Amino acid sequence: MPTQKQTLDPSVYQLKVTLNGSKPPIWRRIQVTSDTRLDVLHQILQVVMGWENYHLHQFMAHGVMYGTPDPDFDLDVENEESVTLGQVISRAKEKLIYEYDFGDSWEHEILLEKILSPKAGENYPICVTGKRACPPEDCGGIWGYYDFLEAIGNSNHPEHEEMLEWVGEEFDPEAFDRNEINQMLKQIRSASQRFGHLPPRYAFVLNPYKDARFTKCPQCDRPTRLRKFALLVHVDDLGLIAQGKTCRFCPECEMLIVHQDELEAQLAENLSQLEPQAIGNDYLVTGTIERKIWRRGLNQPVPLDEMLEHAADFEAVLQVESQPAGWYRA
Repeated sequence: MPTQKQTLDPSVYQLKVTLNGSKPPIWRRIQVTSDTRLDVLHQILQVVMGWENYHLHQFMAHGVMYGTPDPDFDLDVENEESVTLGQVISRAKEKLIYEYDFGDSWEHEILLEKILSPKAGENYPICVTGKRACPPEDCGGIWGYYDFLEAIGNSNHPEHEEMLEWVGEEFDPEAFDRNEINQMLKQIRSASQRFGHLPPRYAFVLNPYKDARFTKCPQCDRPTRLRKFALLVHVDDLGLIAQGKTCRFCPECEMLIVHQDELEAQLAENLSQLEPQAIGNDYLVTGTIERKIWRRGLNQPVPLDEMLEHAADFEAVLQVESQPAGWYRA
């Protein structure tokens, strides 16, 4: 993989991100550190542009493609998790391409405008400025977006009402709120405080009800399946442990639902052999860990640093309420 040298002290890259084909242009100016991994840059771009991270993506620079390698596809893709922005571009006026949603093919040009020194007291990434709203997801690419704008802007258009209903009754193509974007970027800045090193994955629900089983997903109402996951659990006065657990799982929402009583009984059984004094302590289910590391840990201890290299925090932790079955007034 052709890479360029990166200095030990990260610089600040001022990037202009423009959605190709947009007229007038839809763009953002952001500042990020040169040691930002490309998988993290993907998260930043989703926030600043206004996408919702429903689809696949890739980066392209100097003839090299970066993304998430998939063994089911024979593509020459470098793993974006092991490459930083400073290794891909290092000189002002260099560019890379970010493509999101291979169906609609939203292609963004990322121009390195300036290389700056970090400002004392400034936290990165930040959005400096920008223009115009992000198109709605799944509107058919840039040409579909302009067809959509034509429909919602003309009350006589045959698809006017349908498009307004689809988008949620209103859409302002000129909307841009830098303060809101920077509030959302704070979540990415706190990513360094995560337990796991892999990008966050899965929504998580700890079901506290003894007699309720979520056979349907509380978000999309589709049937859940049973699937075994290796959970990463932090137990007070003990630390992180890996716990294999069969969960309710919604493949559509990528949501895990764990029954609290079952998890605590399983933890107590395991801790009775390892650290019986920790039984009953407070605990926090922080995310998942790759199964191969969990299996290895069944036979021999895995160093904490290595464990975290194979761990992913949850994208979201949700709460649910159970309502007893019966007849209710409308």
